[in-house]
Amino acid sequence: MIRDFLEKMILEGRVPGFVYLKKILWGLAFLLPLLIFLNPQNFRDFADAGWSILIAVMLVRPLADVFPRIKIFRTLVLLRQEFGVMSALLLMAHFVGFAMMKDGGVIGVLMSPTYWDLKRFFGWGMLGLVFVIPVLLTSNKWAMIKMKKWWKRIQKLSYVFFIFGGVHVFMVGEESGIVGIVLVGMFWLLAEFKIVLLKKN
Repeated sequence: MIRDFLEKMILEGRVPGFVYLKKILWGLAFLLPLLIFLNPQNFRDFADAGWSILIAVMLVRPLADVFPRIKIFRTLVLLRQEFGVMSALLLMAHFVGFAMMKDGGVIGVLMSPTYWDLKRFFGWGMLGLVFVIPVLLTSNKWAMIKMKKWWKRIQKLSYVFFIFGGVHVFMVGEESGIVGIVLVGMFWLLAEFKIVLLKKN
């Protein structure tokens, strides 16, 4: 029974209660980042969670193209917006928590040239935040309808955010920064050249 359930979910992409899952994810996306105000010293945990989710968000569309037989990827593509907003807000919470631990707070960090220096990991993280804000503000149906072709162009800034975030993570000393960029780049190239793995017999 469990095997049948997993086969239907992974190979056929059937996720029970999918509509409710979307609503739950929206709730978590906005509630989880607020926990930073209770424990700002845990800002690194928010970074780890946000970065991991962001890698998954960037990977799922090319994975759906490269592995068409594994339908769960196609189902997860429908959840990219929810997970994308969640990752962005968690990473912004990471910044807020970091800033709260400094004397000047958020304003002090934003106004200090030290944190915009691209020779240090701070600068890449700050640049990433600059690019994610317009993406986050337009991640809704109203913006999609009103902005039309400009909506897609703004949403593509998420790739800039991802790359800058990866550089930031790598400069902090975490290999997941480069690993994430390489993985996403590799599968996007496979998808772009329409290379399909696990083809039907």
